[in-house]
Amino acid sequence: MSRWIQERAAFQAARALSATAGAGAILLVVLAAPVLGHGELTLQLSTDRIQPGGSIEVRGDLGTGETFAVRLIADGDGTRRAIATIPAIETGHFQSFVTIPSDVASGDYRLEVADGLSVVSAPLTVAGSPIG
Repeated sequence: MSRWIQERAAFQAARALSATAGAGAILLVVLAAPVLGHGELTLQLSTDRIQPGGSIEVRGDLGTGETFAVRLIADGDGTRRAIATIPAIETGHFQSFVTIPSDVASGDYRLEVADGLSVVSAPLTVAGSPIG
């Protein structure tokens, strides 16, 4: 369910409650970020911009898998480069720091995580002088 649909449903519920609560009632509505359930394909990066040689936190859920391949895919020509293999912290779930190789050229990429059955990716810009 999209965040917009969740927020709209919360607004509609609050409006219905305020109509039945009557005048002078205090209505408290709390909107929270959705909690992702196991099996929802997700990927979160700690940043969307990094220097070559820098480390980035990668976390998410592919629903299945014990190990995950991490690749950089160049937006320009689609070149794919394997940069890490990370273990699951629980079946399907992953959280690890991954180092972007210091010889990666500056440019726009997609960081992809896959387990052989499912794939998630997020945009990542590599820019600046190499670290180290």
